[in-house]
Amino acid sequence: MLRTLLCFALSTSLAFGASLQLNFDSIDIREFTKFVSQTTGKNFVVPSRLKGKITIISSKPIPKKELLDLYIAAIEELGYQAVEEKNYVKIVRRRDAPKESSSVKNKKIGNGETLSSYVIIPSYVPVAELQGLVRNLISPVGRFSIVRGVNAIVITDKEKNLKKIATIISRIENSPIKLRIESFELKNNSADNVARVLREILEKSFAFDIVKSIPIPGREYYHLAFDKNTNILFAVGTEKTLEKIKKLIPELDKPYRVKDGNIHIIHLNYAFAEDTAKVLEKLLRGKLRKKVGLTGNVSVVADKSSNSLVVLASSKDFEIVKNVISGIDIKRPQVFVEVQIVEMSMDKLSQLGVEWKLLNRGNLVPFAGNLYN
Repeated sequence: MLRTLLCFALSTSLAFGASLQLNFDSIDIREFTKFVSQTTGKNFVVPSRLKGKITIISSKPIPKKELLDLYIAAIEELGYQAVEEKNYVKIVRRRDAPKESSSVKNKKIGNGETLSSYVIIPSYVPVAELQGLVRNLISPVGRFSIVRGVNAIVITDKEKNLKKIATIISRIENSPIKLRIESFELKNNSADNVARVLREILEKSFAFDIVKSIPIPGREYYHLAFDKNTNILFAVGTEKTLEKIKKLIPELDKPYRVKDGNIHIIHLNYAFAEDTAKVLEKLLRGKLRKKVGLTGNVSVVADKSSNSLVVLASSKDFEIVKNVISGIDIKRPQVFVEVQIVEMSMDKLSQLGVEWKLLNRGNLVPFAGNLYN
């Protein structure tokens, strides 16, 4: 006990300079709190349950401004944390420290051990992408929350740790992003169709959020555009993504080859080509195609002008389709009705009749007449 008091007195005598040398052997934490309060001029709110002894050995003098950080490091070993308010320093349980902290830093962050809160609002990188990074960097006493609506991260931690996290995020935001542009002249497939397929392929391999519209440093990015007149596809993106697109383009722009004898034309006699093609389209899709015995892909196109069907299929499958078409293209029963409509008016009926003429020639009386209208 005497040794502790002597060390305390020695430390007190050195505290008036710009630096001080500490050598405490099993000093009571409450006594050490008094010493720190007298040296720094700060008021402390200490809970009654704060108990324990600490040992501090300093081989060289330390700056007096670092004494508070040394004190906080000492009470952390006892499960406590210091929360610095405007006029005092409050000692709380470490698990309660993030809730007790009311100091919110704006721009300038110190390098101390005291807890503060800081709001980071990235301009480009979505906070969801930074969540794992912050979780790995935050200290055991720290806490953080993300606010997706405003793309913000609220962190409560030691000031020195806050400064490190803010610096790392700032560097990620300011890291350069290199974009290239490539053009692809398509010969066999349409540019809009290739662009659609590429988007479906690429979006499955990207965890995109706002990346779809904003290039983010450190992340892969692409954007596709096409010109219908020239059938040219344009791609803007990062090096890795463009290389992937260049490998996919030849696969998507392959010529469609039709084997000899696989194109068949059927002229219909009675059925309409468009109606027959719709029936066949339903039959050749889904589970029904297996039931009718088809083994390969079958396509049917109707030609309205010639009332014909163009069938793309193997010889075996064509025989099946042909039999179906022959069952549809049959003569339908017909009824022919001939109707004659006669209009008659009363004035015309009055003119319908016979005009009689008589001639007297001896014993014979011949007669004749004329039919009008």
